[in-house]
Amino acid sequence: MDLTTYGCGGSLAETEMRRGAGLDPVPYESESKVVTGERRLPRENRLEGTLSNVSSLTIDTTEACLSLRSVAYDITTDRSVSITLSDGRTLELSGAGRHQGTLPAARLRLRVSPRRVPAGTRTRFAFRVTAEGRPLSGATVRLAGARTRTNARGRARLRLRLRRARAYTARASKDGLGARARVRAVASQRAPRFTG
Repeated sequence: MDLTTYGCGGSLAETEMRRGAGLDPVPYESESKVVTGERRLPRENRLEGTLSNVSSLTIDTTEACLSLRSVAYDITTDRSVSITLSDGRTLELSGAGRHQGTLPAARLRLRVSPRRVPAGTRTRFAFRVTAEGRPLSGATVRLAGARTRTNARGRARLRLRLRRARAYTARASKDGLGARARVRAVASQRAPRFTG
């Protein structure tokens, strides 16, 4: 298995195979790799490499510096391979050969509770953000000018007052991707005043 992620940028050593032979102290043949330089890796959402004797693997997107955006790939395999990214996306490479393409960006989803509140009342809102159905940590959630970040379970809370009776939009974002959910603040029903 030899996979390279471009997500972190940096450089990759270029090597050359060298062979040798001799008679002293005994007859021998040698093979070695010598570093001849380095190749700069541009920082981008990309995977390249070769997979041998592997039918499935999981890649930690945080460690590989891969964001939720689309991931370009150029991978050569000797069999069918299933690659799962830790954010929930899956790449199925069928058959042996060279596979090139782009894995689509992750889909974010935002849930908010409650979705309907009395206008002018201080309310505690609970948010849940997922990417491909899995909790998303570190997403920014905004509602009515306030903001917070999700924890490791993809959850966040805000306590605020929606002053006007109208529809508000809650937004979640990470890595340039986003999701929305609507919250409605309704006018409170006042009891008729008796003047009698």
